[in-house]
Formats: sequence, C-alpha cells, structure tokens
Amino acid sequence: VMQDNMPITIGQVAKVTIGPAVPIGDATIMGKPGVLVTVSSQFGANTLKATEAVESALVSLRPALAQRGIDVILLHRPASFIERALGNLEHALALGSALILAVLYAFLRSWKAALISFLAIPLSLLAAIVVLSEFGQTLNTMTLGGFALALGVLVDDAIIDIENIMRRLRLAKAEGRHNDLETIEDASIEIRGSMLYGTLAVIFFFLPILFAGGVQGRFIGPMALTFIIAVIASMVVALTVTPALCALLLKGDETKETPRILDQMKDVQSWCMEVVRAHWGLTVAALAAAAAASIAVAPFLRSELIPQFREGHFVIQMATAAQGTSVGDVVATGIRVSNELLKLPFIRAVGHQIGRAEAGEDTWSPDKSEFHVELTDEHEETETEAQEKIREILEKFPEVRTEAMTFLGDRISESLSGETAQMVINLSGTNLETLESAAEDVQAAIAPVKGVDDLRVPRAVKVPTIALKLDHAALANYGLTAQDALETVQTAFAGTTIGQSYIGAQTVDVVVILPPEKRNRVEQLSNLLISNAKTRVLLGNVASITMTDGRSNIQHEGAQRRVNVNFNGSDDRSLRDTVADVKMRIDTLKLPAGVYVSYAGQAEEERAGQIRLALLTVLSIALVVIVL
Repeated sequence: VMQDNMPITIGQVAKVTIGPAVPIGDATIMGKPGVLVTVSSQFGANTLKATEAVESALVSLRPALAQRGIDVILLHRPASFIERALGNLEHALALGSALILAVLYAFLRSWKAALISFLAIPLSLLAAIVVLSEFGQTLNTMTLGGFALALGVLVDDAIIDIENIMRRLRLAKAEGRHNDLETIEDASIEIRGSMLYGTLAVIFFFLPILFAGGVQGRFIGPMALTFIIAVIASMVVALTVTPALCALLLKGDETKETPRILDQMKDVQSWCMEVVRAHWGLTVAALAAAAAASIAVAPFLRSELIPQFREGHFVIQMATAAQGTSVGDVVATGIRVSNELLKLPFIRAVGHQIGRAEAGEDTWSPDKSEFHVELTDEHEETETEAQEKIREILEKFPEVRTEAMTFLGDRISESLSGETAQMVINLSGTNLETLESAAEDVQAAIAPVKGVDDLRVPRAVKVPTIALKLDHAALANYGLTAQDALETVQTAFAGTTIGQSYIGAQTVDVVVILPPEKRNRVEQLSNLLISNAKTRVLLGNVASITMTDGRSNIQHEGAQRRVNVNFNGSDDRSLRDTVADVKMRIDTLKLPAGVYVSYAGQAEEERAGQIRLALLTVLSIALVVIVL
C-alpha cells in the first residue's frame, strides 16, 4: 500500500508473529501430551503386510525420536486380532485333520484307505484356494472359518466312494472275480448320483448365508462362499482322484473282512430299524414333537447381529456436559480419566483424541473426544469383565457422558445409524423443546430395562451465544454492505488467510486476526471498525449486539428435527430381547402430538436380516426337496 508516495508495510499497521492456529483438537498418550497418528491401509490392501511395513518404518525412526525424548506407543493394532484369529483357526484345522485321520483308520482299518480318504482334504482346500484367488478373496478369518466348517464334509464324499469300492472288492473276491479295475470303476459309478445329490443339498443349505446381504452378509458371506467352493472341489476329487488312487493302492489286505466295529454298528442299526418299522406311528409322532419343540424354543434363543468380536481393544466415547468446553479443559479431564484407567492391571496403553485434526475423518467439536484403550496380551479378566471395570472407572466422572465398546462394535454402529451406540431411538418432529422433553421421558422409561447399558441422550444443549443483528438502514447511510460487516467480524475473531510464506520447505499461512487479549473480550466487539474504500464506522453504530442462548447443532432427518436416545446392550442378555422390552415400554408412553418414534442400529439391522434369511431358508429347503 502507498500513502504520500511512501510504502506502508504490514509491520507498520499490525504485529507480525509466528503463533499457533486456533486449536480445534489435541491428544494425550498415557496421560501425557502427545501426537496421535492414524494409519489407514488402502482399500483392498493386506492388513498384515501393511502393518509390517509401518512397523519396519517405525523401527528405523525410534532411535532419532528417542534422542528427543519421544516415546512411540502402539495404541491399536488390528493385525494382532487378525493374527490371533488366524492362529486359532490354523490350530483348529490341524487338530480337526488329525482327528479325522484317526477316525478314518479306526473304521476303515487300512492306512492306505484312510490316507486316500484323507487326501481329499488338502486337495479340496488347494483347489478352493485357487478358485478363491480368482474371486479376489484372501485367506482371512472368515475364509479360514469356512475351511474349518468344511473339514468333515470334505472327506465325506471320498469316504462314501472308498467304502463302496472296498465293499465291492470284498464281494468280487468272495465270488472269485479278480478284475479289480472293473470292480473299482463300477463301484465308483454306482454312488455318483447319491454323491451329487448329497453335495447339492449341502450347498443349497448354505445359500441363505451366502446371499444374506447387509452387515451379516459382508462378514459371513466369504465363509459360506469358501465352504461351497471347497465342498464342490471335494466332490470333484472324490469322482476323479479317489478312484484312481484306489486302483493304484488298494490290493491284497485292503479287501479283508469288514472291521468288527462296523458289523456291530450295523447290528445296532438293524435293531433300531426293526423297532421303527414296528412302531412307525410312534416314531413319526416323536419326530413331529421334537420338530415342534425346536421351533418353539427358537424365539427364546439369544440372538445378535454379528458375533461380539473380542479384539483386546476398547473405544470410549466421551462428551462434556457443557458444549463449547475448551480444548484445554477437555485435555485436563482426559488426563484424569487416563490416569485412573492406567491403574487397572489389564490395560497396557491409553490414548485420548480430543476434537478433530485438520484432515481427520471425524467432524467433532472440541467438547467431544475418544479414548483408545489397549489391553495387555495376557490378563486374568475376560474382556466382558474388563469392560465392566472400565465402566466403573468412568462412573467416577459425572461431569462427562461416556460409553465404552469394542472398536469393531463402534465402527459398525456408526455405519448403521450414524451413532456409536448399538441401538438408536429417533424422536422426530418440528419443536425441539417438545422433542427433548419426550426424549427425557423415553430415557426415564427404559432406564430400568434389563440389558440397557450406556443410556444417554446426545442432544445439543443451549450454549451462550453472541447475537449480532445488523441495521441495514444504518449500513446504507454509511455506504456499507452486510458483507463488509460480516467479513470484518470473521477476520477479527476467526481469522482470514491472506497469503502464504515459507520457512525452508515449510509452508506457513499468513492470517489476519485480532490479538488474543482483544479477541477474547466480547465487550470490545462493538468497537470493531467496519470500513470500505470510502468510509469507516464502529460496528456498534450499525448493529445491535446482545448475549443470548443458541444451539451448537440441530439434527435433521426426513425434513424434520430429530433427537436421539442411545444405548448399548449388555453381554448377559440378547440385544433383541432388550430392544423388545424397550419398545414395549415406549409403546405405553403418551408422547406429545407431532412426535414420531423410529428405531435404528444393530437390533433393527438384525431384524431385517432375519426376515431376509427366513425367506432364503424357505427357498433353500424347496431346492433341497426338488433335489431329493
């Protein structure tokens, strides 16, 4: 800017300093100041490989960071849960395979026959892995779970084939025929139809799981796909490889008499069949009664959307009672909570995320925060007991609202309803005061229900607000516009970026803003100078400034305002039963006119999934009947 042919610099009209931006978030680690770094793998990336790469990079950074007194603490490592789950499944696969091999030998009494039958397992699994890779699937927890489920079925077709072949070889030997190849071919062809129909029946019963859809389908669909592919592969192996191996290996001793244990079991079966034949009416009645009892018991069984995964990690959502609480106050409260949590022997690490980062995925205000609590690898308490003890610690801080849940539970609930809780009761209408009063009535009504945990109403309370009402006539008299006034207020109190400077390779924004001692004094707002190229005037001369109450946010859905009542289910009761009791209590309430109730969350997703599964089950039964 030039005045009287002399340049005027920014330093002559303003104080230029390097200072921090207005804080919108912060973090503490283990109750001390820290930086919380979130690393996300790309979509489709292998979590284990990505984790190994990140940890390798951290190893190289640790010495340099340690010299500066900086400790690196892993707060959440999803790869640990995956590795533990895969290890358990691999152990189950190995143990199951060993048991199957032992049973095969016990009943076939031939190592060659047992080995031929057992070979169907690795061959089927390898074939299934090849097919899965073509479908873009990986060897993960759910696909390995499908393999574990399929173990007994994989060997079934091969056993049927080899048992019939051995029986036919015995009969041919007894009749004096010695053309083993022809006998093996005839025996294998003889049971191909039964083998195909049986395999199709098993596949049809897994179709409802494969096409479940929704959250359940995303979780258990790969398991069903793996099972079906493996079973089809086992049938192909039984029809091709098993007869060929029998032709090569089964000779001599393999055609000896049937093992005694099988003869004894056949005698027992024959006796049972005679009893059934003699009392067929009573048998049908007993079967019908058993089926009716099973159907009657089904509604009382515990149900849940997906299994409760125990990852050794909890997420604690925390919100202060007073919205608008400063970052510093939330940090101070979080340090107290962290120190109390760290006193529990089964907790390894605690991190506290306050507010949001500039490029973070969360859009929280500073009064909302989240704890990440990592458990030790070895601890005496079950994770359910650990969760209850964490909740007991949180009850010591009545000034904040909290809820504790697993990491996956937190993310799934957010995906289903936008809230972190498992169950969300939506109250919709036009009047916020009426909705909030109705929410309090709902909260009081469902609080005694067994199984309701972390009950809360995450509403936006009124907070002190500065109301600025512009006098448009006065602005026009001074030749000013509303934009002139509002842009000046924004620059003074929120700051306006007017350019960028550079310190080495670092880019630094140049921001115009009032100094803190003036920015934090509300009474000076009326003395703010509003100007344009022609005139200048005090804000108090063109606007009325008053203190009032305002809301930090107002939720909307379906063109109506909305207030939520949220809660989580306890581990000792089915979420479905808890929600049924909650709905019953809400139905008895006399809510104000214009207030509408709807439900969202895991329970509603579970109910929709059950209806979908019921229809698919009816279809699968019809297909099985057609095959039979």
